[in-house]
Amino acid sequence: MNTTTHCFLVEHLDPATLALTCQVNETWIIERRNAGLLGDGSANTSPLSASQLLKRVQRMRDIERDFEANPELAALVADLLERIEQLETKSALYRNATLDTTVEDMIVSISSQ
Repeated sequence: MNTTTHCFLVEHLDPATLALTCQVNETWIIERRNAGLLGDGSANTSPLSASQLLKRVQRMRDIERDFEANPELAALVADLLERIEQLETKSALYRNATLDTTVEDMIVSISSQ
């Protein structure tokens, strides 16, 4: 997806555009949005960014299609995968912070000798 397309989607992410972009029909989007499964700020859910919403819709579409899952199960799996990604990001940040601290500690230790 090029930058122009992405900027357009951020400003115009309506059900028709979302459906066209994710290759599902608009009814598919509306049904899941009304059920609160998309995480797009409707039905008392926290809003996702446009890129997160696109990824979630594509992920749910694939889960429903590949595993013949119902929408609720696809949303649950998408939630779990999103949470795993968040934890992996936090873990990587922690590992990098730990490595940075260790290097600094080593420098201080060496320079004090």
